[in-house]
Amino acid sequence: MNGGYYYFEPLLPSLSLDEERSMRKCYGRVFLSLAVYTVCAILVILILELGVLLFLGDKAMEFLSGDIFLWGSQVLSMYVIAFPVLWLIVRPLPKKRAARSKISVEEFVVLFLISEAIMLVGSMISTAITSALSGALGYEIEDSTSELIMNSPEWLIILVAVVLGPVFEELIFRKLFIDATSRYGDRLAVIVSAVSFGIFHGNFSQFIYAGALGLVLGYLYVKTRNILYPIALHVLMNLIGTAPAVFAKDSIARLEELAEATEISGEEAIAMLGDSMTVMGISLVQYVLAALGIVAFVVVLRRGLIKLPDNTYERTNSEGEPELLTVPRGQAAKCVCLSVGAVLFLITVVIEFVLSILPA
Repeated sequence: MNGGYYYFEPLLPSLSLDEERSMRKCYGRVFLSLAVYTVCAILVILILELGVLLFLGDKAMEFLSGDIFLWGSQVLSMYVIAFPVLWLIVRPLPKKRAARSKISVEEFVVLFLISEAIMLVGSMISTAITSALSGALGYEIEDSTSELIMNSPEWLIILVAVVLGPVFEELIFRKLFIDATSRYGDRLAVIVSAVSFGIFHGNFSQFIYAGALGLVLGYLYVKTRNILYPIALHVLMNLIGTAPAVFAKDSIARLEELAEATEISGEEAIAMLGDSMTVMGISLVQYVLAALGIVAFVVVLRRGLIKLPDNTYERTNSEGEPELLTVPRGQAAKCVCLSVGAVLFLITVVIEFVLSILPA
């Protein structure tokens, strides 16, 4: 009460029913495209496997477990067939147009170091979650992605995991999705894109650090509106993340073999020492970069060097003049989560996560 009058906080402006319906349709279509993308990719792989079984007969299992089929089926299903389908679903949505800008080398290096810290901390958390689930379920949950990378030729790892994967993922989650949804607020678009990116991986080993990394990649995109920057950072992160498989795979394999041996010769001991130094050297570089990333994050946070993306929605008021509006959180949450597309995407994600923890 103030001077005999009750004081009420002014009500925040909210979306009209038509605007709310449009926002829900926008996010619903984005989630629907992800659900269709996932189902389409799985169906293509199943059709390929069935075709191999029919044509190769007894020799089919050997071919199906080979590197060429495992990687080739992923490229064909996800990038050649499913990606165009996803693009066709998202394409009709209105896009927010913004001018491109550049980022300095220093800023890019800082974001890279922060991303390294995110990857390390996120990997530790994911490992702890996976270990807890393994203990609760009574068997070890396998990381099929890591196993595939460790057992594949270096050129295939670089081509698919380091080049094609980052390029297409950035086109989907940053270029297509953020362009379509950021008209309702860049910040909300970045957060939803990052969360979707994390859970899209469909397993407990990657979703935390992938989602956190998605925040950095999304920030980088809305800051520059140039998809080449997040692609470059994503490629760099995947290269460093797969470095043990690319540069020290043979060393790790020899160490595992020597660990199982009861007796080690002099030559084997020398080889083991060299292999250990190789693996430790790569790990040390990753830990040093992560430590620098933590320092960089603290400095950036204290000095306010990184500004959060804008979270305003521009609309025309009743007088025909443009006005900026921040969509209320409750209304934003309802528009993002309550749609057929969101439900379908959630169903596909739950199925993927359940399948990822089942015994092989």
